[in-house]
Amino acid sequence: FNDLFGTAFFYNSTPMAVSFDYDDEFVTPVFFGNIIPPSEAALPPFVEFESDSDSLWTLVMTSPDGNLEDNNRECLHWMVGNISGSDIESGETLCNYLQPFPVNGVGYLRYVFLLYKQNKKLDFSALKRSPNCRSLSERSFS
Repeated sequence: FNDLFGTAFFYNSTPMAVSFDYDDEFVTPVFFGNIIPPSEAALPPFVEFESDSDSLWTLVMTSPDGNLEDNNRECLHWMVGNISGSDIESGETLCNYLQPFPVNGVGYLRYVFLLYKQNKKLDFSALKRSPNCRSLSERSFS
């Protein structure tokens, strides 16, 4: 990844297993740099991680390459906050899942999953997007 990040680094302290279940028979796991066709990522992914039941988390899926309006910002594809333990369904959906939508001719786009540990329950009301948010300007993220 030196060609992408240079001297930047990231310490993974809570391993996650992320996969897309796109039909009755197959599941596509997410790995560092693997290629996933958009048709296989039409539905929100399954995210698993180990955690104490009394801990709180925020999960973000973003695309550093996918903001078509502002190259200096990312496109927010999914955000869930105040996740209790490792139960994603218990969290507050701040931005509904938006399937990847690669534009013809741009090549491969990167998608990043980030998991933030919270010290306490947070008030995300200022960050919450409308349930049917499709506006790229509303999904701009940095």
